[in-house]
Amino acid sequence: EVRNKCQGRDKDKEECRKLRDDLKRDSTQFLAKTAERILMLLDNLKERVENSKLEDGAKKEALSKIEEGVKKVNDIKSRVDALGENATREDVKNAARELKSVWSEVNQLVHRLNNKLSAERFGGILEKSKHLKERLSKVLDKFKAQGVDVSQIQSQLDRFNAKLDEVTALHEEVKTLI
Repeated sequence: EVRNKCQGRDKDKEECRKLRDDLKRDSTQFLAKTAERILMLLDNLKERVENSKLEDGAKKEALSKIEEGVKKVNDIKSRVDALGENATREDVKNAARELKSVWSEVNQLVHRLNNKLSAERFGGILEKSKHLKERLSKVLDKFKAQGVDVSQIQSQLDRFNAKLDEVTALHEEVKTLI
């Protein structure tokens, strides 16, 4: 809108100055709100990592990376808040560029940590499945001792055990990749 109304000889009119000032103000407000949203995202991620069952070393590393992201965003946010009405167009553009760059880093961090947390949760499911495998084997052994034909169930259990071993191996591979 500013570009359309303020071209050529109209660009020095009071209305154009007001439109440019409004645009700068709206842009800085947008940047400040964006920084707040990124901080909320990092805070939620921090809480999830703290409450996770990640190993202590991985948890400390993740939390330090989150804190590093929080510091970067807070630094940019304080500069955006300090821009005020005397900010130049270049100041606003630079702040937007920096925030976009930090957002890209934070977004990658969020995806990496979400993958780690998902793998950790899946590991818990695997543990429960292994316990189920043991319990089913014990039940089948009791039925065998009583003389019950368990051949069909045993073949199903063998397939389950094979799939569980396969998934466990894949999970270990995924953990090394993450």
